[in-house]
Amino acid sequence: MRLLHIGRATSNDIVIADTTVSRQHAQLMIDDIGQVTLIDLSSSNGTFVNGRRISTPTQLDAMDIVKVGEHLLPWRQYVQPSRQTQVGNAPNPVVEQATAHSIAEPQVQSVSNYHSTSDSSNKKKLWITFGVIGAVAAVILVIAILIYSGGSSKPDFVGKWQDTEDSKAWIKFEEDGKYSEYSDSAEVFDDATWKAMGIDRLLIQRGKISVHKKYKFEGSKLLLTYIGKTTTYERVSGK
Repeated sequence: MRLLHIGRATSNDIVIADTTVSRQHAQLMIDDIGQVTLIDLSSSNGTFVNGRRISTPTQLDAMDIVKVGEHLLPWRQYVQPSRQTQVGNAPNPVVEQATAHSIAEPQVQSVSNYHSTSDSSNKKKLWITFGVIGAVAAVILVIAILIYSGGSSKPDFVGKWQDTEDSKAWIKFEEDGKYSEYSDSAEVFDDATWKAMGIDRLLIQRGKISVHKKYKFEGSKLLLTYIGKTTTYERVSGK
């Protein structure tokens, strides 16, 4: 696991020279499987994910927009794993200790064995390459089939949906692709759009912000999952 400190102080891993950024503002935590969690350190001007201020550790999705104070943070470039560089090769003691007799002695059989081994290795690498290409092609084909089949029967989203656990929260899908959302702790989104992607993905866009959510229908209920949290909705109007 890696932990990157973010702030205005030069002792941080990510230094942001911006007066809206606290000296010790936030942290990026990257676990062993590549999941990234953003942590706000009680900063003065706040840490935001997709326009919403966070107060608890928040897992980041690949499409999330992060803002630290008034600074837009390109967080993805900081969480890429660093490459290790191998320096030099250790001397081979067997080669260094070879005698003059072994050097002068003909090695016809060894050369023959070398070529045989080399040819076999090259053939093996070639078959492995073909196998990898075939596997990738098969995966692409399956994804294309899933996307096509998902698009041929458009999910029935259109209408207004009420959060089953929050009477003040609702979302609305319109036939022309418009999307709106409201809760007692967030603003109304009346300029967003929605699109079903494949068989279980929903794309919501507002300006330059794109949010991917997983969706699932259970009877008359719609389940939306985002950053590990699932919200259940019931349709209150529409189709």
